[in-house]
Amino acid sequence: MSEMKHTEEPWELVLMEEGPVLMGGDGQPVLYSMPQKAPYRRPPEERAANMRRMGVCVNAMVGVPNEAVEEVTCRLGALIRQRDAFLAIVAAYEQWEADLIQSQEAWAGGLAPLPTLTQELFDRLLEIQALRNAAIASANGK
Repeated sequence: MSEMKHTEEPWELVLMEEGPVLMGGDGQPVLYSMPQKAPYRRPPEERAANMRRMGVCVNAMVGVPNEAVEEVTCRLGALIRQRDAFLAIVAAYEQWEADLIQSQEAWAGGLAPLPTLTQELFDRLLEIQALRNAAIASANGK
């Protein structure tokens, strides 16, 4: 585990006349908001909110090495991509079901008690199954 080299926590937002300042656990400033020197201007409320957010994030991570935060962030991105892939598959399956229910051909014009898959519906089901299988394999690291 690497040694922490950043300013001691907790960090606290202090609103001063010159603008917001993040103070470290040692009572010394960590970060100033100096709008007059910034290449762009942000409203004072937004600058203060941004600095407050930075302090809250730092305080929430007390004792956690930066490398662990980076690893979790990377894993979270992968999990979000997996979730999105599964949601897309569920949406495709839901559309397939709706199309099956609405298909006059599959229900023999309303005369059949159960639907018969048309070639188009069958092909789409196979595509959805292939997407599902690929997503499962990816989630399992294959």
